[in-house]
Amino acid sequence: MHIAVWGILGSFLLGLIVSIIRHYRILVLAQVATAYIELSRNTPLLIQLFFLYFGLPRIGIVLSSEVCATLGLVFLGGSYMAESFRSGLEAISQTQQEIGLAIGLTPLQVFYYVVLPQATAVALPSFSANVIFLIKETSVFSAVALADLMYVAKDLIGLYYETDIALAMLVVAYLIMLLPISLVFSWIERRLPTQDSGIQVLFQGNNLLRILQGLGVTIGISILSVLLSMMFGTVMGIIMTSHSRIIRFLTRLYLEFIRIMPQLVLLFIVYFGLARNFNINISGETSAIIVFTLWGTAEMGDLVRGAITSLPKHQFESGQALGLTNVQLYYHIIIPQVLRRLLPQAINLVTRMIKTTSLVVLIGVVEVTKVGQQIIDSNRLTIPTASFWIYGTILVLYFAVCYPISKLSTHLEKHWRN
Repeated sequence: MHIAVWGILGSFLLGLIVSIIRHYRILVLAQVATAYIELSRNTPLLIQLFFLYFGLPRIGIVLSSEVCATLGLVFLGGSYMAESFRSGLEAISQTQQEIGLAIGLTPLQVFYYVVLPQATAVALPSFSANVIFLIKETSVFSAVALADLMYVAKDLIGLYYETDIALAMLVVAYLIMLLPISLVFSWIERRLPTQDSGIQVLFQGNNLLRILQGLGVTIGISILSVLLSMMFGTVMGIIMTSHSRIIRFLTRLYLEFIRIMPQLVLLFIVYFGLARNFNINISGETSAIIVFTLWGTAEMGDLVRGAITSLPKHQFESGQALGLTNVQLYYHIIIPQVLRRLLPQAINLVTRMIKTTSLVVLIGVVEVTKVGQQIIDSNRLTIPTASFWIYGTILVLYFAVCYPISKLSTHLEKHWRN
């Protein structure tokens, strides 16, 4: 426990220094601080400990397991604390600092009396998460022969073979340590003034631009899938009215298979199944377009079939009696009426396809939902309400895309009716 205490205190100090360097953009040091944060956050603590404990002795630097554990914890925690402090510093308006200087405070006094207290209050929720995270990370210390809780638990399991009891004791021990810490931070947080709502996450850096670019990917997949579905679906609907039983059976089989199979399963089959079983590697975007086109073709084909079969037979017979070919019959008589009858159902299908594109995030496509998740993950500790604003924005964007389509449908229906 004493290693965790020293490691957390060192993390706070290192994080504060690094955050000041990055926030005030001190030349050279800011680049070094950024490189440190990326190295620390993107490498596991276990590998860092192995490097300190087993790697450094190879070049003549021998450290005890306690020192390695403390340094590793400070190195890891410093980056997380730095980002927490920096989020707090950036939340303080420049106006407050200018007022402090205007009333005669030195820059150091402005930072100590004006900026730091408010920044600490803003960053407090993420401090709590960081402290709990660092204490939990101490469970890997046993890998460098340090007799911590995990080491003792494994030792007891080896001595008495009472795995369940040892693990239960381990869980209780961590609960005893971490629950009071969480409650204390929560108690402090409740007594602090309410902070910003978190909407600033949308305007940090290029977050909003990234979301709009992700929306562009979503719209691109949707437009291409819808166009292909309309084209192939119309052809399939005409084919489904064929007098051949074999053709009707095959098209019905295709329709029922696509209908009963969830789109997510189809995405996995195309994206993962083809690569694994046939060594056919296609991108996530292409997989999405294929799946949504297959689905849209089946659904549109059935709508077209239903619209065609609902027309009176005498229209077909009259057209043929006038000497029209099948192509002329469909082009001049059948398809215009089918379009009027199809419009409401087709619009429903289009909006369903656009909304269902949100599933492509599960096969790694960087569309609007994926971008939103990335932004939320990067601000998880600094802006706890980021998910509310990001997902709320994505919700509004989907509505903004689908609502005009619905209104266009209403307009066309009135126009054709008149």
